[in-house]
Amino acid sequence: MISSMLCIGIGLMNSERFKEDIKAWVFDWVSQHNEKLGHIPCPFAKQAVLQDKIEYVWCDTLANFNITLIGLVEQGLPKDVVAIGMDPDEISPQDLSLTVKHANDRWLMPIGLVALEDHPYDPEVIVGEKMNQGTWALVLVQETEKLNAASRILAKQGYYDRWTQEQLDDVVTWRSIKP
Repeated sequence: MISSMLCIGIGLMNSERFKEDIKAWVFDWVSQHNEKLGHIPCPFAKQAVLQDKIEYVWCDTLANFNITLIGLVEQGLPKDVVAIGMDPDEISPQDLSLTVKHANDRWLMPIGLVALEDHPYDPEVIVGEKMNQGTWALVLVQETEKLNAASRILAKQGYYDRWTQEQLDDVVTWRSIKP
C-alpha cells in the first residue's frame, strides 16, 4: 500500500482527518447541486468514494510527497484515484503548483497519469464559485485517459458551457482534451 510504504513520517491523526475531510467535502459539497455552477461540481466523485476507488495518502514533508509521486510512477495506481494530502503550511501554493507541473511533465503524463493540485491558499474560482477543498494541500492522481473520458462526457452534457476559456485551459485543455 502506497501510504504505508512511502509516507514514512505519517501522522496517523492527520492521515485519518485528511481522509475524513476529503470524504466530507465530496459528500457535502462536490456531489451536491450548485446553483452558481448550474450542476453538481463533480458528478463522478461520490461514486468513487462509495466504491472505495480512492487511495488516501498523507505526507508530512515535501520530500515524502515527492517520494509518493515517484512511487506511483514505479508501482502504478493502487486504485482509480490517489488523493495525496499535506498540511498547507508545509508547502506554498506556488511550490505545490511547480512540483505537480514538474511531476506531470517529467514522470506522470508520459506514462498516462495526471496530477491535479488544489491548495487552500490559491482559490480556484469557476463561474463565481470557489472549488477548493479548503483545508489541505491536495493532489489527485489518476489515469489521464479516464479523466479525459469523463471530461468528454461532461462536455457533451454542457458542463463547461459557462466556463471562460481561461478556466477551461487551466483545468481541462492543458491535459489534451477539447471540450
